[in-house]
Amino acid sequence: DSMHASATDAPTAVSTRAIVRKNAITTDDGRWPWDLYFRPGAEETVAPWALPEAGGNPLFGLPPLPETDTPLTEPFGHLRPFSRAHAELFFGRGKDIRALYDKVTSATSESVVLLYGATGVGKSSLLDAGLLPRLTSTHEVRYAPRDRNLGLIGTLAQTLGVDVPAGQEATSVVDGWRALEASCGRPLFVVIDQVEEAYTGEDAGRVPPGAGARELDAFAAAIGRLFSNPADRPRGRLVLGFRKEWLSEVK
Repeated sequence: DSMHASATDAPTAVSTRAIVRKNAITTDDGRWPWDLYFRPGAEETVAPWALPEAGGNPLFGLPPLPETDTPLTEPFGHLRPFSRAHAELFFGRGKDIRALYDKVTSATSESVVLLYGATGVGKSSLLDAGLLPRLTSTHEVRYAPRDRNLGLIGTLAQTLGVDVPAGQEATSVVDGWRALEASCGRPLFVVIDQVEEAYTGEDAGRVPPGAGARELDAFAAAIGRLFSNPADRPRGRLVLGFRKEWLSEVK
């Protein structure tokens, strides 16, 4: 609020290093009605300035939450994770939501983002109730925890709505992602959560030793085929959520 544009063409000084000029033409494309100019060498001072930080509201400027006509009958979820239906009640993670939103929507960010943290810290709630509802206006959004019976590739394929013939897992995932992104006409954003269960199932004796590593290797191969070529890389992003103690295995 402390920076205002002049009503004339004369520059208005906002500091000893930067000035603001009013745009000659007012547009409705989301740009600010002023341009910021700074002296050479002042970039490091000016660049970090942002309205969300200046206003003390990290959610300022993010897309609004989708409207819903379904009132919540149980506003208290106790120890259950928050879901998209509880997005309006989810609070206290504004900085994390902003940081994650900026990360995954940046044109220069990686196609695969790893989100990890301690058990019970709220990773699933941050994704499902904090981030994803704010992406629905610009992205096609999919969220799924790893399915024990399908594994990681099977979970991703089911999320994309495709079948996975034996031996064709990577091809099915690649073709399914591209087809879905093409049909909806906007970037596809997919979250596969609880990735570490590929390993915890092995620890619990539900699968033979080495099965977790093989599952991750096959999943990584499919992701590699999907995102490795910059020339035909999908516009969307894949986020993998898991407990932090499994970071080295996932990486």
